[in-house]
Amino acid sequence: MGVNKATLIKWGSGVKLETINRYALELEPLQEKYYVSKKKRIGLFGEQLVRLKEGFAARDLSEISTEKLYDITMKTAASLKRGVTPNHFKRSE
Repeated sequence: MGVNKATLIKWGSGVKLETINRYALELEPLQEKYYVSKKKRIGLFGEQLVRLKEGFAARDLSEISTEKLYDITMKTAASLKRGVTPNHFKRSE
């Protein structure tokens, strides 16, 4: 091939980074389509939490135990909180 080993290693690093980034770009639309992206999950859990809170405000809460209402609200809020993570972008070195 007539190329220095160090040059080949440098090229390989560039190709590896490009491959990782392209994979991420191709995966994102699929995640959006099938609601598995963090953004979609956060949106869905957030909407559900709002609806639950509105439903609780409109109901006679004597029909449902306080423990049950609290449990539903806390589980939904925890699901929403789990979805919030910082984004990590890869950069070339």
